[in-house]
Amino acid sequence: GKYYAFPHDLVQQAAYERLLDEEVLSLHFNVGLQILKNASHSITVENGSLPSTIFAALEQVAIAKDLTVSEPTLRVTLATLFLRAGNRYFELAAFPSALSFFERGLSFMCDDGWDLNRKITLQLHDSACHACYLNALPDRVSIYRDLVISHTDEFMDQVKCLHISILNFALAGKMKEALEIFFSVIMKLDEEFPSP
Repeated sequence: GKYYAFPHDLVQQAAYERLLDEEVLSLHFNVGLQILKNASHSITVENGSLPSTIFAALEQVAIAKDLTVSEPTLRVTLATLFLRAGNRYFELAAFPSALSFFERGLSFMCDDGWDLNRKITLQLHDSACHACYLNALPDRVSIYRDLVISHTDEFMDQVKCLHISILNFALAGKMKEALEIFFSVIMKLDEEFPSP
């Protein structure tokens, strides 16, 4: 590839500003992918913590949010890494950052995510729903809950979002709605609610 070195920050900035918007997005995306490629020996897609270089790579990829990725394996890999990074931010109670990473991960799954990788798509939706609740975004909680319900047939796949919805309605003082969901969950689990 081409390599350019600029001795002065202003020259570098001027060169960057002359790039077209699409070129800038592509540049950031490719820089992120290159960092991921170089750091691939230090990560596994399934387990382990993410080194800081992976977060730097994902930040570069996130800048290119309007770029379309068509290769399915790359889409799943990026979605998985954004899920893992979002979970790390979640553990640190950085809920706005977590939500941003979950939603970026979802953007790679597009309309066919449920068919492409159901497990990752469900985890991203569940996590985004929870992060919306913790970021006090009640309308978006309902959106993610409805997406999960409309794309899953297994009740146990819906439980996490339903649980968050109960908390969301209760927090908003909408106890009737919270109790309706609660009792529907109890019934679907074949549990009996003790009477007084």
